[in-house]
Amino acid sequence: MINSKLHILMGHKKIKSIRQLAEETSITRLSLTKLYNGESKGIEFNTLNTLCKYFDCDICDILEYEKD
Repeated sequence: MINSKLHILMGHKKIKSIRQLAEETSITRLSLTKLYNGESKGIEFNTLNTLCKYFDCDICDILEYEKD
């Protein structure tokens, strides 16, 4: 299972809402909400790239693989 760690990154950077993150990254609120809640069926490379740049992190800081 792939899990999102977006909430951790947002906490470290003191991002108070998905709305704020959407405004600062130009990623849609819907995409961010689905990723944040673990409801996303997929994620575009461009979205990952934008988040990595914004948070100055690697993909493994955003997503983690957990064996079922």
